[in-house]
Amino acid sequence: MRFEQQETLVIYVSPGLHGKWDVAEKGFDQPLASFNGKEDAYAYAAALRSATPGATALVEDDDGFSPLPMQIDGQRNLDGASRPGDSTG
Repeated sequence: MRFEQQETLVIYVSPGLHGKWDVAEKGFDQPLASFNGKEDAYAYAAALRSATPGATALVEDDDGFSPLPMQIDGQRNLDGASRPGDSTG
């Protein structure tokens, strides 16, 4: 019996063209979707991650890529930390 090993789904949220935010899958040139606001892109990426066991979602920031927070609810994660890109204060 032969088992095929599947690659883990990696979803990227990054700035796109014309001020939009793109949500893309690793290995594909074209984004899955583009959004006017990063909050909408975060929500879409989080929904994809939730629907796909083992999936990872990353957000492009000044330092490269950071994990998308596990919970997106207003301005804070479950641990109270700000999301990437949120202003402090």
